[in-house]
Amino acid sequence: MNQRLIQLLIAILLLCSVHRSSAADACPVCGGKLTTVGTVTDDRTKPSKNISVWNRSICANMFYDDASVICTQCWLSYSKQFQRWERSSELPDSFRRPLSAGIRGFPVPPAKNIKSLVVYSQQIAGAKVSESVAFWCTDSDSLISDFRAYARKHNLSIRVEMQGRVRKQIYVAIETKPSA
Repeated sequence: MNQRLIQLLIAILLLCSVHRSSAADACPVCGGKLTTVGTVTDDRTKPSKNISVWNRSICANMFYDDASVICTQCWLSYSKQFQRWERSSELPDSFRRPLSAGIRGFPVPPAKNIKSLVVYSQQIAGAKVSESVAFWCTDSDSLISDFRAYARKHNLSIRVEMQGRVRKQIYVAIETKPSA
């Protein structure tokens, strides 16, 4: 076979693999209409419909592009890389499938201690659901102690990262264990 024919066959195979069959014909949570990210506009004057897709940071988003699938009703999006549906928002009560009480009720620090958006996330892969709340805040032993106590009480995992490049700040992620 010549080089052009091989390239054409590879391109056709790749295009076939991007078909929506890896996601679904309707949203798995709400049954809403699916479309592609490129056909939807995120209003930057309001909280993002899905921070996983439109993260509004200076960092590039390598997980979603204009061809990625998104629900126009509950704003879950399908990640081909992670093989799951997901949504992130700064509004904990905006999820169609309500976040667990432990995540939704996490006691975020006072505004003076928060150094980023507080982002609530939900990932759905088949019957497995995982949720989290994550943010940057001031480094404080008492805050970390309170976070750890809350995580223990609600059977959540906690990740605290101290990065040298951002002094006196920590990244906190509280996560559920995936459910089946």
